[in-house]
Parts: sequence; C-alpha cells; structure tokens
Amino acid sequence: MEGEDMRSDELKLVPGTGLSDLDLAFFEQEYVPRAISMGILNGDSLSLEERLAVTGMIESADEPVVTTLGLLVIGKDVRFHFPTFYIQFLRTNGLNWADDIIDEEVVRGNVSEQIRKLENKLLSHNRKIVKIRSDTKKTYIYPPRALSQIVRNAILHRVYNYSEGSSPVYVRWFNDRILVTSPGGLSGDITPDNFGTLGRSSFRNPRLAEAMKVLGLVQGRGEGISIAKKAMEEAGNPVMEFVYEHGGLAVTLRPNKHAFQ
Repeated sequence: MEGEDMRSDELKLVPGTGLSDLDLAFFEQEYVPRAISMGILNGDSLSLEERLAVTGMIESADEPVVTTLGLLVIGKDVRFHFPTFYIQFLRTNGLNWADDIIDEEVVRGNVSEQIRKLENKLLSHNRKIVKIRSDTKKTYIYPPRALSQIVRNAILHRVYNYSEGSSPVYVRWFNDRILVTSPGGLSGDITPDNFGTLGRSSFRNPRLAEAMKVLGLVQGRGEGISIAKKAMEEAGNPVMEFVYEHGGLAVTLRPNKHAFQ
C-alpha cells in the first residue's frame, strides 16, 4: 500500500524524536566500544550520527529520527513515547490475584535499566534455602539464572507494534509459583513442540537481539529457554510450564522442592 511503512516494528520511526531523546554518552562510552570489539562497528572515523544509523538507532545521519530500537536500547524517557513499555511486578502473600500484596513496582526505563531493576527486585524476594546435612548446600527458591533468562526472553521477544497497541510484561510472584507473561506469541517456524530446543530459534526482533548481545544481556543464539530449563533441573525445581494464548506467552516457574520444608 502506497505510503505504508513496511519496516519491521523495531525499526519503525518514532515521529517527533531526535538525538536529544537518546542517551548519547551511554551509546558512545558503553555501546560503541563493545560493538567495535564484536565487529558490528569498525573503529574508523564514522561520526556519531553515522554510528547511530549503522546500528539502527536512527533513520540516517542526515535524518536523525529515532527508531523504536533506538528508544528501547538507549532512550532517555521511553515511556513518553511508548506508555506500555514497562514491566509490572507484583508479589502477593497467597496463591491468587486477590490475596494481600507484599510488594509491587512498575519497572520502567530502557531495556538495560528494566532488566537491572527487575533482577534486583527478584533477588530481594528470592531467599536462599539451606539444607543441614553432611553435604550442606545452599540454593535459591528459584535459580537466579533461570529467572534472568525468562525475563530477558520476555523483553526480547515481546511485540513492539505500538501503532496497534500493546501490553506490558507481567511478573507475578505467588507463594507457590512465579508467572511471567509477555505480549507476542511464537514467531517464525517455532512451535509449542520445538520451543526452547537447542538449535531452533526465531527472533521476532533480530536487531534488538543484536543490541542486547552487544550489551551482554543475551547470548544471541536463541539459547535462553534451554539455559533456564537446565538451571531449573540442576537446582531441583519442577519443569517450567509454557502456555501460548491470546497472542502471548505465559511461563510458570515453581519453587525448589526444599523451599517449604
């Protein structure tokens, strides 16, 4: 259709934006050196605007309109443009939605900030379990590595089509489980049967995957779910449960078998 923007959601332009909407110091000091070391950028005399364009953060050096990707990765105030780009954390003292709330927080910021804030929040609730015996061992109710992979996967693979509306990522911690829900179902050739299988990956947001890999937030090889499954198994937690419905993905993690002994 004439005039229709055929770019992927992550590379669509955000009207009314410019360089002032981006954390340029973070980009130059943190992102660029890592991108150069990974061969994504070269170390020649590219201007700041050219580096932003090459990495997909803006349209071009001559037209520095910010892309969705640019706001997600290095945006100063993402919520101003994308009100539903946040994570809703809720900790209840019970098994149901209506039980007393112990803690809640709306986690905002760009991708790096959201991951850091949420993982600190999760760690504050994730107490260690100590089994007193000859081979005394400390473990967590939920293996932190599994929680981290599930959260990062939810952010990476969620839908970013804000022109059609979207919803936040939800992390709901009950006494008997953690439920993580993310807008956007399976993509590409991934099915419920092969989801999380090593060697099978399909990125809904490949440029965001690249950017998160540059920042050390993901491996970038589609291994996140497999890593989470292995961490749960090694820690003695039950197998995670995945439900695909209403265009989204819900993951349920259950506590270590020693959590309530």
